[in-house]
Amino acid sequence: MKGLPLDQYLNKVVGDYSKLDSLQSQFRLLIKRMYDRRIAHGDLQHGNILIEDDRMVLVDYDGMYVPSPVGLRECRTRSSQLSASKKKQFSIQW
Repeated sequence: MKGLPLDQYLNKVVGDYSKLDSLQSQFRLLIKRMYDRRIAHGDLQHGNILIEDDRMVLVDYDGMYVPSPVGLRECRTRSSQLSASKKKQFSIQW
């Protein structure tokens, strides 16, 4: 995947308020959708958020948690379960 890690992209667009506003909107929508679906990335940090063509892309899913649809088992991308502390870290204050 090409694209710039979030921190490098931010350094590149400092002062371009239209790009920063767009990025802020994308990030808020991403977090809201993950929260609403109770999805945890497990390692959400600047190196795992890439910006490609002004679009935000998440990478590195090895710690991701996705709850199961009704009647199916939950999906974890790592063989061990996420710790309770990681699940608590997914709590978002609006």
